[in-house]
Amino acid sequence: MRAQAVELVADIIDRIENRHPGPGRPPVPTAEVIRTLGFFVREGVQWRELKAADGRASGSTLRRGLDEWHTTALLRRVHAVLVRMARSGPDATAWDVVVDSCSVRAKRGGELTGANPTDRGKPGTKYHVVVSTDGLPLAVVPSPANVHDTSGPNQTDRYVCRTTRPVWFSPLVH
Repeated sequence: MRAQAVELVADIIDRIENRHPGPGRPPVPTAEVIRTLGFFVREGVQWRELKAADGRASGSTLRRGLDEWHTTALLRRVHAVLVRMARSGPDATAWDVVVDSCSVRAKRGGELTGANPTDRGKPGTKYHVVVSTDGLPLAVVPSPANVHDTSGPNQTDRYVCRTTRPVWFSPLVH
């Protein structure tokens, strides 16, 4: 992630969280946690192998932060703010978007599982990913694996603003 993007996202998170330092050790700066997340995703290292370094948090700090952000739906709100920021301004125009999907096994079942046609009917989940053509992720919507690609994106309509242009669907299943 570029330094500007890290600082922007960290600033948005800090404003939404509005946490005040209490007694004890001061919290790791949010920008360090985000840089660590970028390193973790890019390098594919294990949680336990992430050691705190200059400008980077430890794996346990990253995991604790992600758990906190998940339980408060903070990342969803940050994403909404970023999309609004990208769509605002005098040059705001309709976006072209790309919708793709991938199927994964769901061994334990669940509400969003169905017979996966690409895996001999074993239970699976399909993730429909909506991205603008300039690379901005707009939505990820799970569905049962037996939902066809042409009907799955109907669920994504509520996540993508009505100002988008026609959508291109990828028939590939990974």
